[in-house]
Amino acid sequence: MTAPMLGKYFAFDPECILTFSRREQLLGGIAFLYLNSRGHDALILDEICLTQPDISLLAPSDEEVSAIYLWALAATGRGVAASGKISAHLRTRRYVNANCFAQPSTKAGRDWLISTCFKQIPSFQPDLWCYERPWNRVPTRLAASGFPARSSADAWH
Repeated sequence: MTAPMLGKYFAFDPECILTFSRREQLLGGIAFLYLNSRGHDALILDEICLTQPDISLLAPSDEEVSAIYLWALAATGRGVAASGKISAHLRTRRYVNANCFAQPSTKAGRDWLISTCFKQIPSFQPDLWCYERPWNRVPTRLAASGFPARSSADAWH
């Protein structure tokens, strides 16, 4: 990933790159792709170029996000402590309903996904992992019953 390429995505949505520092010392950063519904489908179907994603697959900054792809994470030492602030950021109105996705590129990355409750999921995208938000999960009893899950928006009349 080059600086001009990151700059293109940062110009599109300044919240896609977050940095963490302490006493003006950079400790790390994280980059997200905030996907719209088309981008979410493209991710699952392996129809997105993750090294240079098409802007049309990203949610504009005034639109709710359908899925969050953890594009890059770099942290050292105390930088790992920023995960609480990142979680708080992702619970804000624009992101709260979007599940998080990632593909580990190292053993340490895979270990981090496991420790943060990501699960490997079936998809056309190789080695795709998902953190399903607790409020998006189908209750175990309902899933075992064979009845389809219904959201509050689908309430019976």
